[in-house]
Amino acid sequence: MYNLLVLGKIYQLVDQIIQKLQANKNIIWILLFFILPIIGFWRNFDITGFNTVYFHVDFLGYYYPDFLQGVSATRAILSIKNATDSLWDPYNFTGFPLIGGLDRVSIFYPVRFIFYLVSLLSPQNLLVFLATYYSVFHLSLASLFTYIFLRKCLMFKPFPAFISGIIFGLSGSMIYVGIFSNPISGPALMPLQLYFMYKSIQTDLTGKLFFQD
Repeated sequence: MYNLLVLGKIYQLVDQIIQKLQANKNIIWILLFFILPIIGFWRNFDITGFNTVYFHVDFLGYYYPDFLQGVSATRAILSIKNATDSLWDPYNFTGFPLIGGLDRVSIFYPVRFIFYLVSLLSPQNLLVFLATYYSVFHLSLASLFTYIFLRKCLMFKPFPAFISGIIFGLSGSMIYVGIFSNPISGPALMPLQLYFMYKSIQTDLTGKLFFQD
């Protein structure tokens, strides 16, 4: 009898979630933006290691070590121990900034900083998967921001905006750039930049900022 009551409660909860999703279809599109790239790159997230296939670039030799260095730098900064060692690379290019350079550690980039924080709380053997998901996550962001731009600025209906987001976020160009985890942030954030530009022009904010006496 108790099991039937529990199953009834679970059914009611699931039914309420489905009704809320049906009432707000935007949530469904957003969830798909984050699910589809993971399905497309499922081999990269096989934690058994049997089917693990990393991006065919200098991932393990360049981008992944940078990611680990970022995790170490974040740990040092949060613990205020040897934090200065994480600020500057004296061995490359006659000196190179680490935490500020987007093509290296880039702690000041909010998305990467969040990934570093999550990595600090994760087992060591899962860090390579987090580093891989960093690139895949930006494919989702590219699709999501395209959807927002088309819906809020160009007034597309949900389904055409969703298809457009998928076309941009999972296009050949985005996937090619996506395997290079350092420069992927620029193309991924471009639709968001267009959104703010459109809104600023629409509200005449640009004119007030640059042409006001």
